[in-house]
Amino acid sequence: MELDGGKVTKLHARLNEKRQHVWQRWKKKYVHGLMESHRIKRGESDYPEIREVVLIISDEKNKGEWKKGRVLKHIRGRDGVVRGVDLLHKGNQIHRPIQLVCPLEIRSPPERNTEELAEIRVQGRTVERRRAAVVAGAKIRLIAADD
Repeated sequence: MELDGGKVTKLHARLNEKRQHVWQRWKKKYVHGLMESHRIKRGESDYPEIREVVLIISDEKNKGEWKKGRVLKHIRGRDGVVRGVDLLHKGNQIHRPIQLVCPLEIRSPPERNTEELAEIRVQGRTVERRRAAVVAGAKIRLIAADD
């Protein structure tokens, strides 16, 4: 099947128009709805849980370009109430007040058993590994040393 240049150009323009329409709807409806649902549900939990993925609200008007981050720890005020959070965004740790984060629908997995995890250092970062992976690595090193 062959298409002439004019039809391809029209099809390309129409696809770009549809893509832009979906993006605009997502920015206006989804992000706004997400923020509203977070405000309504605030009675259940006043702040995002540790390891939860959040949207970092900023001054940028383009909500589609707001940053996303993972909560590392809560920052408590003198009264013991959570006033802010430490976030991990693209390998950098940043601090934000609780009013400037909005939890996404993505929930963190339940806490894993600490006996099944081992921490290793990779390029200056601490990375969790399952105990089975550590044991398997040790066995491989033993086999390689015997050869």
